[in-house]
Amino acid sequence: MKNIILKSIVLITIATTVVACKKDYIYGDIVPNTDRPMVEFTDSKNSGTLSLSYGTSQVDTGLTEIRFDPRSTVTQNSVVEFKLNNTIISDYNTANGTAFEPLPVNAYTITANQVTLTPSERKKKIPIKLLPSAIVGGAYALGVTITTSSYGEISSIAHNVLVVVQVKNDYEGMYHATGQRTLFNGSTEASGIASVFDIDDDKYLYTIDQTTVETDVADLIGSAWMFLTVNPSTHAVTVSPSTVSPTFALSNNGSCTYDPQSKTFTLNYKYFNGAGNLREIVETIVAY
Repeated sequence: MKNIILKSIVLITIATTVVACKKDYIYGDIVPNTDRPMVEFTDSKNSGTLSLSYGTSQVDTGLTEIRFDPRSTVTQNSVVEFKLNNTIISDYNTANGTAFEPLPVNAYTITANQVTLTPSERKKKIPIKLLPSAIVGGAYALGVTITTSSYGEISSIAHNVLVVVQVKNDYEGMYHATGQRTLFNGSTEASGIASVFDIDDDKYLYTIDQTTVETDVADLIGSAWMFLTVNPSTHAVTVSPSTVSPTFALSNNGSCTYDPQSKTFTLNYKYFNGAGNLREIVETIVAY
C-alpha cells in the first residue's frame, strides 16, 4: 500500500488534474472569440482540493466544477451532461507511472448526470455522495467526461478531468522520526546488546480509520509497517502489527503517547527479528 499511496488522506482530499499544453489553455485552437460559448471542466488544468472530515456516513459534496469558459459571452442556459470514464484513469497511470484505481462503487453515488449553467450561474459542481470510511487504504480516482451541451461548444482540451479521492484522519501526514533501535543478542535484555541503530528518517502516516494510522517500523523503512492507534480521550497510543501490509508481531514496550498540540508521537515499542532476537525502539515522530 505504501508504494501505491506514498510519493501521494477524520479527511477526504479530492485532487484533480489533466495534462495539457499551457499555451493551448491560454489560446485554445482558435483566436479567443467571446461569441463562441464554451463549456469545460474548471479543474482540467489546475489542481484543486476539497477536504472533508472522516466518517462512516455519506457526505454530500461537489466532485468537480463545470463552467462556461470565462471568456465566453453567455446569453442562454446550457444543460451539460457528463459521464464517468475510467479510461482517463488508465491513461493517466500510463503517462505518469501512478497506480490509481477507480473509486469503489460502494464509496460514492453521483446524484445527477447533468448540470444546468445559466448566464447568472456560469459554473456548478457535480453533486456526489461520498462515504469516507470506504475510501481509506487505497489510491482511488474518478474520470469524468463532458458528453453533451445544449448550448455552446464543448472544449476540445478541457472536456476530461481526473479526480483523485483520498481520505485523511487527524493524524495522517508527513513526519520526521528520531530515536534509537537497540538490538540484543537473544530474545531478552539479559542476552546483551549487539548493536544500536540511530533513527533519523522522514516517513508518512496513512489513515486506516478515524483513530489509526499506518507507518514504517522505525529501523525498517520501506520493509515493515505498524499501526498506531490513538485513544482520543487519553492520547495513549497502541502500537500493533499492520494488517494491511503484513509484518511481524510488535507491541508497546513502555509509555506511548500522542501530543495533539505539537502533533508528536512519543513511542516505546519492541519486536523480535527473524532470528528471534529482541529489538527495542525509542522513537519520537513529529509532524511537519
